[in-house]
Amino acid sequence: MKGVTLDMAPPESQKAIREYGRPEYDALSAGHPTAPPLDAKALVAAFDRWDREVGGQKVKKS
Repeated sequence: MKGVTLDMAPPESQKAIREYGRPEYDALSAGHPTAPPLDAKALVAAFDRWDREVGGQKVKKS
């Protein structure tokens, strides 16, 4: 993302990147544009449907 730097991340995330990150990650990220999979309204609807129809089946009901 443009304008976003590692120093903006929480300290735990910065530590993880320093420990496990690789130099090629920046080039990989820069070479592939990002876009949300759906607009906000459709994404919320998809997560809601998942929660009701799929995720809810994995929770034990008392």
